[in-house]
Parts: sequence; structure tokens; C-alpha cells
Amino acid sequence: MNNNQVNNLNQVNTNAQMPTFNNQVNMPQQVNQAYSQAYNQTMQQQVNYNNVNNQVNFPKKKKNILAIILFIVCLGLLIYIYISYTNNKKTISNMMYECTPIDKKEEELDINSNFVLDLYSKVYTNMKEDSVILNNFSSDVVKLYFAIRQVPNNKINYNSNCNLFDNLSMQNYTCYDSKFTPKSIKENDVQIEIDKLFGEDISVVNQNVQLGNVCMGGYQYIASRGEFVEGDCSKSYIVQYTATKKLTKAKAYDGYIELYESVEYKNVPKELGLQSGTYIYKFKLDSNYNFIFVDKTRQG
Repeated sequence: MNNNQVNNLNQVNTNAQMPTFNNQVNMPQQVNQAYSQAYNQTMQQQVNYNNVNNQVNFPKKKKNILAIILFIVCLGLLIYIYISYTNNKKTISNMMYECTPIDKKEEELDINSNFVLDLYSKVYTNMKEDSVILNNFSSDVVKLYFAIRQVPNNKINYNSNCNLFDNLSMQNYTCYDSKFTPKSIKENDVQIEIDKLFGEDISVVNQNVQLGNVCMGGYQYIASRGEFVEGDCSKSYIVQYTATKKLTKAKAYDGYIELYESVEYKNVPKELGLQSGTYIYKFKLDSNYNFIFVDKTRQG
């Protein structure tokens, strides 16, 4: 084999083992189309992913603005609801008061009617009570005393106990389960009667209910039990003087009721300051249709 033939053979082998490509590879047409299609699909998927990602992931700043706007809207709605409720409540209360069954003009009421007698019984006092209260209804103790008088029997526990009763805090009053079965009343039930008799705007501090240093009242307030618990009084109290009382007149006008009571005291010590005469109990109709006690005054 001559040299030219050898050189030609080597060139063929070199071309077969190490093919060289130009900048554009000469692929078969079908392979080239498949490659182009796959590339286009991949790029389209990337575009779609970016679009979705941009729609879902709002910028943090926009999220904060939306949260603030939503909070302001909710707050404004709550304020509107509260104001509307308050205004409507006031309107209803005014309507109830304006529609009172008591005539605007003055008229006399039957003093023997159940309505008048029931109203009178709420504030009536006997000679023993007069000697201690001195016609003063303004103190919290007196208000609690009168409220306890109004508590219905079905709200009183007649078979209570002396648990936590302080035998040293109330003069002349003690409580021992072995000797005495006390009554007890829930503070909430007393508060209801205070609201009905003196009005819901009156604030009364719960405390022991004892008028003077005698056996009158006799309920100890035990906060941890939420009750007023009756004590056992060891001291007798006898009144030597008398009082004659009679309901003489009742009138209503412009949402008010006045009860006139004729009182005659006999053999009363001057230091008590009690005077005979006509006493006027004044009540006012409130928005809950309760006649709340206003005051007690002496005429003349």
C-alpha cells in the first residue's frame, strides 16, 4: 500500500471517530421540530407560573393596607350599631314614660285601692323604726333595710347557716348553728329591690344592716357568700311611747304620686326629734314603670 492510500485511510478513521459540528447542528427535521416544540411548552409553563405567582403573592405593603381598611370598616360598623342601639333605647324609654297611665293633670287616688296600699307599705314605718331612722332615708343602711323588707318570701332562704358569720362585727347579734337557724338573702335579690324602690341610678354599698345599737335589721353582709345572713339578737328593745298613723290622701300628677300620712306621737322624748303632723311620701314613675321613692317631708 503506498503512502497516499495510507493517508486517505487515516483521514477516514479520524472523521468517523470525532465528528465536528458547525454553529448550527444539522439535526434531522423531525428531531428539530420536537425539540422546538418542547422548548416552547417549557417557556409557556414558566410564563404561566410567573403569572399565577404574581396574582397569589400580593406585595406585603398591599396586604397591610387591606388589613387596615378592613379594621376601620369593622370598627365603624360597630360604632354605628352601638349608637343606633343607644338612641333607640332612649327613644323607647321616653315613649314609655310619655305613655304613662298617670294623667298629666292632678287627680286624687283611692287610698283603699291595692295600688296605693301596696305603695304605702313599702315606706311605712312603725314607732320603733321611727325612733332610729328619724325619717332619714338617705343613708345606704336605711336603703338596704327597706330593700330587704321588700324581698319576696320565695327569694328568702329560711333554712340557711352561720358559715363565715362574724360574731364580733355586729353589736348584740350572733349566729351559732347549734342554737339558731338564720335566714339568708342573695345580694342580687336585694339589689333588685333597691332598683325598684330607689331607682337604678342609685348606688348603694353593701354592708351590715343594723339600725342603731338595738335589735333592728340584723342582717350581716358576707361578701364571700354573696349573701345577707340574719343574726340572732340577744337584747330586747321596748318602746314606751306611741305613734298613731293614718293614710289620709293620695294624689297623682305628671308622673308623680304623693301619699299623705297623718302622724301623732305621744310621750316621745324631745331628744328623738320626732314631731307630729302630716308627712308626704313622694314617688316618681321611671322608664321601667316602677314608682321609685323620692323623699319624705313634713308638711308645715
